[in-house]
Amino acid sequence: MIRVGGLVLVALLSSCATGSKRAERVNQLFGDSRTTYDKYEQFFTDLQRDQYLDLPGDLERQRFVANLHIEERLAAFTAPVREAIWRREVIAGMDKPAVLLSVGVPTLREVDEQAKMDSGNDVERWTYRRGVSSQSTMVVLVNGIVTEVVAEGAPK
Repeated sequence: MIRVGGLVLVALLSSCATGSKRAERVNQLFGDSRTTYDKYEQFFTDLQRDQYLDLPGDLERQRFVANLHIEERLAAFTAPVREAIWRREVIAGMDKPAVLLSVGVPTLREVDEQAKMDSGNDVERWTYRRGVSSQSTMVVLVNGIVTEVVAEGAPK
């Protein structure tokens, strides 16, 4: 098994200051700008979040989001996958792009080289850790499709 993503902790620490400033700026949004941000924020990169927040008003922010073609990108997925993406959930049958749209880049990505040698299948395990709790979610992808979603460390 190969582990990828060794600089995740460094990236998280360096983004803390940026994240707190961004949170302050988000809290200053109101009206349509806040509604639009809350609806589409999961699809923004960090750069796009900052670009959105830098725009002077609602109209410019609506144009910015329209130019991302989010609705068109989502239309390519089946209804259950689209609904899961909006809920920020991962379900069996999603492909990699759908997972990335739904929950973003994993904290840890493992490639199972032994599975490739044994069965010819590409098997990846993507782990997501959120917040300060020990909870994590592991997403198993076989040949780029989610086959299993496992919540680990959930409170009892």
